[in-house]
Amino acid sequence: MSEATEPCPAGGLPPDDSGFEIWFVDLARDMDLLVDRARDTGSPPISGTSSDLAKVAAGMALRIVLSRHVGLERARLPFVIAPGGKPALV
Repeated sequence: MSEATEPCPAGGLPPDDSGFEIWFVDLARDMDLLVDRARDTGSPPISGTSSDLAKVAAGMALRIVLSRHVGLERARLPFVIAPGGKPALV
């Protein structure tokens, strides 16, 4: 995917003194691009339900943001899901 068509964060807040950053991603705007990117990267079959598509899009958006901060190879690692559903890298 080219940079022009690559889904990306719509905006973010700069890090505060602790280094904490907040990113905003427009999932509605980039839903199709994010789901297509997930399919291109070998995601498991996607059912097509709106909730499944939203989960896939959110996961792909998270990977894009992570790849920009920790490097692409690390962002390709599998997520582990903590109690309560919070994703984390291994």
